[in-house]
Amino acid sequence: MAFFVFVLLMILSREIGSIKKQMIKNRTTRKKTEEKKKSLWLKRMAQINVFLILSVFFIYLSVGIFFDSSFFKRDLLEKIGIVAGSSTTALSVRVVGPPEKPVVTATPMCDGAASPFVKITWNTTLDTDYYDISRDGGPLVAGLAGTSHDDYAVSYSTLYSYLVTAFGPFGSTASDPALVTTTNDCGSLPVPSCVITKFDKINLAGYFNIPKTENQHPKIYGTTNMPNATIYVTLTGEASVLGATQASSTGYWTWKPAHGLPPGSYHLLVSAVDIANPARTADASMDFKINEKEDEKEKKKEKITPSEEIISIKPTPPKQENEAFRLSIQVNNPNDTVYTSKDLRLRVSVSQTDKFPRQEQELHYYITDPNGKTVFEDTDNIFIDGDIDFDKTIMISKLMKPGIYKIFIESSYGDILVTADHSFLLKEIPIISMGGVSLTLTEIMSKLSWIIASLLLLFIILILMMITEYLIYDRSLIHITEKNLRDKGFIGKRKGVSR
Repeated sequence: MAFFVFVLLMILSREIGSIKKQMIKNRTTRKKTEEKKKSLWLKRMAQINVFLILSVFFIYLSVGIFFDSSFFKRDLLEKIGIVAGSSTTALSVRVVGPPEKPVVTATPMCDGAASPFVKITWNTTLDTDYYDISRDGGPLVAGLAGTSHDDYAVSYSTLYSYLVTAFGPFGSTASDPALVTTTNDCGSLPVPSCVITKFDKINLAGYFNIPKTENQHPKIYGTTNMPNATIYVTLTGEASVLGATQASSTGYWTWKPAHGLPPGSYHLLVSAVDIANPARTADASMDFKINEKEDEKEKKKEKITPSEEIISIKPTPPKQENEAFRLSIQVNNPNDTVYTSKDLRLRVSVSQTDKFPRQEQELHYYITDPNGKTVFEDTDNIFIDGDIDFDKTIMISKLMKPGIYKIFIESSYGDILVTADHSFLLKEIPIISMGGVSLTLTEIMSKLSWIIASLLLLFIILILMMITEYLIYDRSLIHITEKNLRDKGFIGKRKGVSR
């Protein structure tokens, strides 16, 4: 009996062993089949990816060459700038201690029974040097040291949105927008006002000294309660400049000399003129000083010899402000917006020429991009015989990148530089417009280039996956041969058997 049981157990163990071997064999076969299918899937995905990359790249080249080949260079520079900007942002971690978030209140009021205005107030925030206010997304006033501001450049029954941004040594913090609707009626217009709020990097609120800077192109900031007013600038000192610019719809304006000012003392007079009623004017003035740079001082000291230390008195040239003329320039395109490959239409005015001798003058035009780089220059000769107005048309190149540009016009009379400038918005004409969605050539090219970059990244990932799979598969293959076993010492040489 025991013998039969033993034989039965032996038979069962053998069957179980064979079943186990078959299961292992089936599992190995299934695994190899799955790996083969996976490998085929990766290969097919890589092929599809390569096809998509080539197709999108062909479309990218076709669109760029058809419209303009220079788009490739510009698009590449934009991508490099985005990547560089992202890297910079990631590395420049904001230091602890930014200004607190201002809480803003905007109240509609009337100046007696004369005019509407909005009183903007906010709380004092820690770690703050000054405040900037924007209205409806555009700048209203910059460099405020206090916690309130009255906005007189408003209309009746109009909704406005105000935003106060606090600036400090460790960054800036913007408030939530404050919405307010002005009153229906207040009577007559307000008394015109014009204020210089900031000089270069110095906030003038509560500043009683003469501001000084080494920057020979100092930027002047200011505000007026006359929307879109013409701002006339008269600068006297080591150099004489007559300039003109225009305030925004919020009364915010800026001005910067087109050419570097030599070191010395200057007097600045700013006059704001209402374009709807030229009789409404307001003035603001200030003195400032341009200091000589330290490296220039050292160079001069090295050049001076004892024989050159004799002081020479140079005769002061006669002032010519009253004999000079003024220039002003307006953009006649709707909403100061110009499209690429279209005309920039200008209206140039020459005024205050009562004492100016009738003669021919050279006018120089140039356009600067948002970075201040000159992208266009032109020159005209006109004969000035009294106050004159004329139109000027400039063709905008399709290579100019969209953004806010400035058109400058300048001339000179004796030692006086006469300038005027005006900002305009440059846009691209949409190529595709449907369902409220518009796409320009730059946007299409940018999207195509990002698609190509994404597909290339996906292709690299697939290739790495295929390489990894091959390495794993290669390691899993074990070749067992009689030679391998003999080399490892598992079997010996058999007699009478030759190699």
